[in-house]
Amino acid sequence: MKYWFCSVLALLLSGCSVMNFDASDHEYFNAHIGKSLELYREQKLCLIRDNINYRAFRTIGLSSPTEACDVKEIVTLPIGTKVKIQSVKRHWVPVSGSSWYALGQTTIDAKTYEFEYFYGYLHIRRAPWDSNDIPLKRNVPE
Repeated sequence: MKYWFCSVLALLLSGCSVMNFDASDHEYFNAHIGKSLELYREQKLCLIRDNINYRAFRTIGLSSPTEACDVKEIVTLPIGTKVKIQSVKRHWVPVSGSSWYALGQTTIDAKTYEFEYFYGYLHIRRAPWDSNDIPLKRNVPE
């Protein structure tokens, strides 16, 4: 019985694959899409591994100065740096669930970088372009 259950579960999960959805119209994100926003908190751009099962969108990540870079640090973005958010994606993986990513771009020293910002997995964290009026953590979008 145990073997049968595990076999059925394996078959069901093998038919499932990673899926991405556009979440740009959700109330948490829609006011930011297509707009030039200033950073309220210092950030850095990091080169990240291109692993389709983990980071599926961009190979440059936007993160806080205290977070370790996956591969290497590219540049520091001071407070007031302009970023443009192009979209927000929901990345769904079988069994583990959904995570959310903002996709954006910024220009530093005449060079444009396209980045992803990890909004969260079990909760949505305050983005560096969100004012301090936004809670540090919010429930995940429904």
